[in-house]
Amino acid sequence: MAAHYPVVSIKLRPIDEATLKALEDVELLSRSDICRRALRHYAKALGIEVPTPKRPKTKRPNQ
Repeated sequence: MAAHYPVVSIKLRPIDEATLKALEDVELLSRSDICRRALRHYAKALGIEVPTPKRPKTKRPNQ
């Protein structure tokens, strides 16, 4: 079952849109991945550390 995450919309000026597009092209990542990385980098720069939640263990079928 896929997880459902909140969606956040932002308005970008043309220069910011061009910057995001350039990052997509260089990093070969999605816009969401780039925004998540930027958000975490910004938080770290401010000394904010949010613990990463543990993933629940899933049972693997016998092979």
